[in-house]
Amino acid sequence: MRSALLTALVATLAACSSATPQWSKAGASPQTIAADEQACRAAAPRAPHVPAPRTKVGMGGGFDSAFEQEANRMKDEDRYAASCMRDKGYEDARR
Repeated sequence: MRSALLTALVATLAACSSATPQWSKAGASPQTIAADEQACRAAAPRAPHVPAPRTKVGMGGGFDSAFEQEANRMKDEDRYAASCMRDKGYEDARR
């Protein structure tokens, strides 16, 4: 139960924290863009999932630290993928 709640909260945070980049590159088809983005995400280094110590909420550590660690891991992967896409010549059309 706790793991499912943590997963749901992390997914919500990731969805709300920043909008997904809209990559564009002259001459690139939507299929090419999607394939390049998938390749960049797959190449992102994966930090191992480290279980948090078993503490109660509000007791320091536990829920908050596990949530923050997972959110930071996801942000790092997003930054890596964005850097990879820029290295391939893409620009974020939102900017």
